[in-house]
Amino acid sequence: MHHACYKLLAMVSTFDPEFNDLHVQLLNISNRSTFNASMSFGWALSLPDGTCLATCSGPAYGAKQSSFRVEGYNLLSLVHFLHCVF
Repeated sequence: MHHACYKLLAMVSTFDPEFNDLHVQLLNISNRSTFNASMSFGWALSLPDGTCLATCSGPAYGAKQSSFRVEGYNLLSLVHFLHCVF
């Protein structure tokens, strides 16, 4: 995390008077690698203005190399991060 938890929440949560509700905008960029019997994932979370909020990377386990498996790790990791923060 590039910012403290409550600061991160304040940065992504803005009140939108047009819709009279909370409006959250986040961008996610993910990458994957499968090479020589190893797989890895990585993602970055940012605001639309380019402010980076958090990044994560790690290994993706599994007996068979698959880009679908690595994309699953990407998505699961990001969703778990957001669940823990919110």
